[in-house]
Amino acid sequence: MFSFNLTGLGTSWSIIIDTLRPPNPTHLYSLLQQQLVDFEAKYSRFLPTSQLSRLNNSSSSSHPLPPDLFTMIDLGLKLKSLSHGHFDLNIATQLENIGYDQHYSFTPKTDHHLHIPGTYHLKNNRLIRRGQVKLDLGSLGKGYLIDQLAQTLHQHQIPYFLIDGGGDLYGTTKKDLSPWRIAIEHPFDSNIAIATLSLNHQAIATSTSQKRRFGSFHHLLDAKKHAPVNTILSLTTLSSSALAADATATALFVTPLSLWSAITQHTQTQYLALDHQQNLTSSPNFPVKILYPS
Repeated sequence: MFSFNLTGLGTSWSIIIDTLRPPNPTHLYSLLQQQLVDFEAKYSRFLPTSQLSRLNNSSSSSHPLPPDLFTMIDLGLKLKSLSHGHFDLNIATQLENIGYDQHYSFTPKTDHHLHIPGTYHLKNNRLIRRGQVKLDLGSLGKGYLIDQLAQTLHQHQIPYFLIDGGGDLYGTTKKDLSPWRIAIEHPFDSNIAIATLSLNHQAIATSTSQKRRFGSFHHLLDAKKHAPVNTILSLTTLSSSALAADATATALFVTPLSLWSAITQHTQTQYLALDHQQNLTSSPNFPVKILYPS
């Protein structure tokens, strides 16, 4: 095994390659690290110079989009429709209003419930906005980036690897064609595994209300209700792409259960959810081994 340790998007990354030593590892490390840096520089809402921040702060109602941003917003709009508006990329203002802002003030504004979001759609590779539209890509950006890193590894003739982006993962197989075995941790105790599963050219992503908490708030907001969701502790998804897994994990977390089937059918994703009563539920035929409670 050969591994790289990287940093980006506010978390630690590791890439495990099932080979003794890849060709030109120094060059490959620099390339992968630069991808992380470039993505954050373009699409972090916490950086005032990013493309996303400039778009959010622009007074123009029409913006040309690069292909990667178009892809992310397009999926976000589809999930917004399927979730009946409970999931929405136009949530940056709501996050800032509860204190999850560029300065990490974690101090809610007293009038944060008065926010009225605008509308937006895509047309001819452009974003068309009306009213207040400030996008946040935290619900799917990491997944998109993981898929891009995987593509880079394949382009460099590296067929067997596991990418771990702060708990969101994509794995091919190992060199002997066996899957990567993954444990899903309990949101209250990282030493407890609630389940295990295998990755075979698949990705998993987990959304949990127990991280990025401040006071009574956390970052997983129901955009329709303007409030954090407190019925679920954690939700893990499995899909063929990290983008689909990442976006679906957030979408399901903030959306009523009655709409989950339409979302998972669209993204071809399976899920395992742990609610506040410590009950586990999963999609039909989800290939996961339940360990909790023991």
